Amino acid sequence: MQDISLHLLDILQNSVSAGASLIVCRFVKSADILRLSIEDDGKGMDEDTLQAALDPFYTSKVHRKKKVGLGIPLFAQSAKLSGGFFDMESTPGKGTKLEASFVLSSIDVLPLGDITATMINCVVAHPEVDFVLESVVSGEEECFDTRLIKKELDGVPLDQPEIRVFIEEMLNQQIVKLEEK
Repeated sequence: MQDISLHLLDILQNSVSAGASLIVCRFVKSADILRLSIEDDGKGMDEDTLQAALDPFYTSKVHRKKKVGLGIPLFAQSAKLSGGFFDMESTPGKGTKLEASFVLSSIDVLPLGDITATMINCVVAHPEVDFVLESVVSGEEECFDTRLIKKELDGVPLDQPEIRVFIEEMLNQQIVKLEEK
C-alpha cells in the first residue's frame, strides 16, 4: 500500500464485507501524530479470528484464489514503521474497531493519499451503508455523515452527478485541514 487512503479503502471494504450498516472513520491530528480509527457495526470476530486477522497468510474470504489477507497486517506494519501503534478489537455480533497512529515526522510515514476519492467511492458503491468521517485538527472538529445527507435528500440517490460533486466539495473542505503541515 502506497498511502493511508489505500489502507482505509481496504479496511472499509472489509467492514462492508462483514455486513456493516454504519462505518465511522475518525482522524485526529495533533502536533506530530495522526491517529486513525475505523469502527463498524458488522458481524465482528471472535478472539481466534481476531488474532488470525493479523497473520498475512490468513483470509476469511473463502472465494479468493489467493489464500492471503495482507490488508490488516500491512496497515499495522505501516503504522509501526512510522513509530506509531496499531490496535484492533472486535466483538462477535457487534463489530470491529481498528486504531492506528502515525508519527508524521518519521521518514517512514506514508502520505495521506486521496481520502476524498476513497470516501466518495465507498459512499457511491455502497448506498446501503452509512459512512461517517470525523476529523479533529488542532481541536477543531468536523463531521461528514451520509445519514444526514440522505435525510436531507429524501430519497435522491447519492450517486447522482450533482450530489457526488457536492459530497466531494464537503469532503475536500474537511480533508484539506488534515493535509496542512
